[in-house]
Amino acid sequence: MIIIYVVKDDITSKDIRRLTGLMINFAYTYISDEFKQEFIEEYFFNKDGVVLTLEEKQAIYQRILDIENFDVGMVAPDTVWGWADRPGSRWA
Repeated sequence: MIIIYVVKDDITSKDIRRLTGLMINFAYTYISDEFKQEFIEEYFFNKDGVVLTLEEKQAIYQRILDIENFDVGMVAPDTVWGWADRPGSRWA
């Protein structure tokens, strides 16, 4: 599920088109077998600079797939929010 937070009084059709395009592109990429293969073939390093194993990369990829919610937001130019300030934030 993708949750959209809009903190902008004068949301425009251009804003909606941007968010819709973002969601469609993300969903298409997210379920693509090509993306999975490219992700698995990529070189990732741990904090010590050691390349992750195939099993470690597959576990990370699966953790990404297991994420239930992705928050997508748009804020007004003069609005600043931190993670703890989001509605429904577990940090609030």
